[in-house]
Amino acid sequence: MSEERPVYNLAVIRDLLLAAFTAEELRRLIFYTSRPALKPLVQRFGPNDGLLAMVETTTSFCQRQNCFPDLLAEVKEANRRQYARFEGRLIAGDEADQAAAAAPAPEERHGGTTYVTHIQNARGLAIGDGARVIITPGDEHEKDTDQPEP
Repeated sequence: MSEERPVYNLAVIRDLLLAAFTAEELRRLIFYTSRPALKPLVQRFGPNDGLLAMVETTTSFCQRQNCFPDLLAEVKEANRRQYARFEGRLIAGDEADQAAAAAPAPEERHGGTTYVTHIQNARGLAIGDGARVIITPGDEHEKDTDQPEP
């Protein structure tokens, strides 16, 4: 009898990583990990990657390698307070949540580039590949001022 793996809510995991770490803290967490499944991840970070890019790299890697339990254990050890804020939402609950959480990472769907942007003056994250955008909402949203007016 095989045990089913939980379906993780990627948007919540992204929010957790963004709330729990700076770019340098996330890099150190992965660099010094004792969990073998996470060790190759540090080589995927570029020297000038910011937090948003590193979070996208981390979630995509963990999704492909099925190592979210290792990542979440590291996060819990490093920042228990932030982990506790998100803990109840890390596993997708209903069928719609599970379908969204189980969707392939953007670069796997289209074989192209994933674009990550921070929405100015908002606590949100927009991740897309040109065909689909995922926005993780924050407390308030304002228009992304990098986009031209229609």
